[in-house]
Amino acid sequence: MPEFKDLPEDFRCPYRDGCPYLEGLSTSWVFERYQEVAGTECHYEYQLEELHKELRSNASIPSS
Repeated sequence: MPEFKDLPEDFRCPYRDGCPYLEGLSTSWVFERYQEVAGTECHYEYQLEELHKELRSNASIPSS
């Protein structure tokens, strides 16, 4: 488990532009992407539920 410490205000992580734990990606880019897509999983769940309801209602209509 990492130990968190208070860092000096002028601290700049040497891996900020290429983090080995993020497969060399920039930490700021990863964080921005995370912020952009936060909550989309709920949106997809809602769309799937609506599609399921629609399919169930269409299935109850007898075909001609």
